[in-house]
Amino acid sequence: MIAALVGETPITVETVERRVRRLRQGPRGELLPADGTAEGRQLRRWVTQILIAEQIVADEAARRGIVPGGPPLELTPTARLELGSVMAAVLSGNPLAQALYRALTAHQLIPETEISQYFSNNQDRYRGITYEQAAPGIRADLLGARRRRQFALWADARCARATLLPGFEHPGDIRHPDHTHRH
Repeated sequence: MIAALVGETPITVETVERRVRRLRQGPRGELLPADGTAEGRQLRRWVTQILIAEQIVADEAARRGIVPGGPPLELTPTARLELGSVMAAVLSGNPLAQALYRALTAHQLIPETEISQYFSNNQDRYRGITYEQAAPGIRADLLGARRRRQFALWADARCARATLLPGFEHPGDIRHPDHTHRH
């Protein structure tokens, strides 16, 4: 049985279930929602999204001749929010995804005018620090955010092209019965 298609490549239900089992057996497995519940089905949908993203990364890396390499990519809590839970999960432990991220976003630059504007607009953060002292950190922060945004947009556009079969719809799709918002 097929959960999703990434181009012509199937993501099988067994692959999804195997990943869910691995998560349940992990150190935080007891925190996951029970099977057979709406939340448990949403977990399966989220795992399907991760598998789709991993396949997209593998396909693009193969197309570009990219192999794993480079230092591990550390994601701050802010970076995880900017990327979204799926891409943050994929980038966190996948050296191939990290290499692709670097390749796809290497051309990003931050103009000096953007750095100085940020410094001017955020004086409360830089009291007692000169522009020359603050600029390298600002450049690094803005560049990181720009690279994450570019990668997330690239990945989101490709993930949206995947074909999702019933029961494996995107967790945020309002058309499936488990999509509810509760507090």
